[in-house]
Amino acid sequence: MELYWGIIVSNAVDATLQRMEPSLLFMKYDGNLGGTTGINALVPVLGMSAFFIYSISYNNWQ
Repeated sequence: MELYWGIIVSNAVDATLQRMEPSLLFMKYDGNLGGTTGINALVPVLGMSAFFIYSISYNNWQ
């Protein structure tokens, strides 16, 4: 079960980094997070943060 979660997490991190790379390269750091590029770059980060918290909590509860 631990190995299974490790594979899922590593694949998700890999996919997230590949998806974020262009967004971060072309994102303008002008503080305007209302733009679509800002939101698109933040969505995978928030998703991964939630997934990591969930997986850590899940492992602690078992």
